[in-house]
Amino acid sequence: MTPQTHKRSAQYSAASIAIVLAIFLGYLLSVSNGFTLAALVALSSGIFVAGVAFYSPRLGFYALLISSMLGRFEIPIVWESSLRPDQLVLLPVLVGVAIRLSTTLPLRSFWSARLSRVSTTVIFAFVGLALYLAVNALSSFLFSPQPWQSYKIVLWLVLSFLAFSATYFVVGRYVGLREALLAILASGFISAAVGIFFFLLFLYTGSTFGVQQDPNPKAYGTFFEANIFGSFQAFSSIGGIVLLHLGQVRGRAAGWVAIGTTLSIVALALSFTRAAWLGFLTALLVLIFFQLRGGRFLVLILRLVMIAFGFSLILAPIGLFPALLARFASIGETSGSVEIRREDAQTALAEWPSSPILGLGTNSYGQRHLDPTQDYAADYLGNLFLTVLYDTGLVGLLILLVVFGIIGGALIRIVRNSKSSWQSASALALLCGLAAWLVAYNSTNAFWFSYNWVILAVAVRLSQSFYQSQSKYKKLPSLGRIGRV
Repeated sequence: MTPQTHKRSAQYSAASIAIVLAIFLGYLLSVSNGFTLAALVALSSGIFVAGVAFYSPRLGFYALLISSMLGRFEIPIVWESSLRPDQLVLLPVLVGVAIRLSTTLPLRSFWSARLSRVSTTVIFAFVGLALYLAVNALSSFLFSPQPWQSYKIVLWLVLSFLAFSATYFVVGRYVGLREALLAILASGFISAAVGIFFFLLFLYTGSTFGVQQDPNPKAYGTFFEANIFGSFQAFSSIGGIVLLHLGQVRGRAAGWVAIGTTLSIVALALSFTRAAWLGFLTALLVLIFFQLRGGRFLVLILRLVMIAFGFSLILAPIGLFPALLARFASIGETSGSVEIRREDAQTALAEWPSSPILGLGTNSYGQRHLDPTQDYAADYLGNLFLTVLYDTGLVGLLILLVVFGIIGGALIRIVRNSKSSWQSASALALLCGLAAWLVAYNSTNAFWFSYNWVILAVAVRLSQSFYQSQSKYKKLPSLGRIGRV
């Protein structure tokens, strides 16, 4: 069957589905009350998004990326549950992209030809993350006091895995890797601008909209809370610094990236998130380490000094230096939120041995413990690795560490061996950003938010691109062979 035939059959299938849905929508409209009208709006919006993703997977990627940055918003649905915008957008995007891909990647040719050209990094990433989800589901079924509450988080993780899959198959085919990385950074820059705007509005008008009070004011932009906002700003800040330092953006684009990076650094400071600050400093050390071998080390140090000086000039007029310095000096303290996290960690480590292999169920710590400082709401473990150990045991933690190690190792190979300066710079930006996250997520775990998985998919797609370029290079005849012909 030719690609044209596949495309034609997919279009016929889409048209048939649209006719059936149109009839169903007409029926809902004829008997509509409050609930069915909401279902009508949701279904029609989903059909529209799926259609957009089918005819333009590139727009589908941007819809998924933009919605993943709106983590502070939740939309209530049935059974006292709610979903974030990215989770609602994901399903129709995935449907549209899947139908579109079926016209270009027939199943038989995918398994017979495509799979043989896929790198081991891609295979281990997909299989490892799928196994991680399976362990979450099994552990929740066996050990959670309230399995339904655990299944909701498992569903979030499944949706994030689908976001990972959709991003992997769209990037590199309909969206270039360069464009995807810059789009991710741009989304962080825009969120930084939003966070800074509302924080300044708070300083000069007293408005608390868009500012987290706990009790000190913190910027959180479009994200769920200040800690998560700060961790993403650490990622976008270091990503912008890497691309600018290595000269991978020029002209007008370099100007926009420089402005965005400045906004992200300021927003990182205004988040007042100590773990994100430490993550950013760790990412800078990773960048410095990889620059030691080249002649750019001194240039990098000089540029970092200039960034620090410019940062001082920006924050000095609004009088935040004393508060920032006091917050930074409190990193080593063991009181307040640090003490609460330490006590939670001790409790979790004391309970975990009761089910060390598969853990005690996804997000089940809050089903067993309440937080008296938050009106006795469900408590949670902030540390990513401790959460994974408690939820999924040694099996889940080992799987996730292997996945992170394989992706990190692939990025290091690209940095060291790629003959493309853009590939190498992109890998270094992603590597530094992921290092910042792994440090920041020791305080506040945000791994189930889909933007993490979107960025992991871009990293995996970059490793596949490097693998393909290396394979092509190996197939080229050597100069000696050319001379002998």
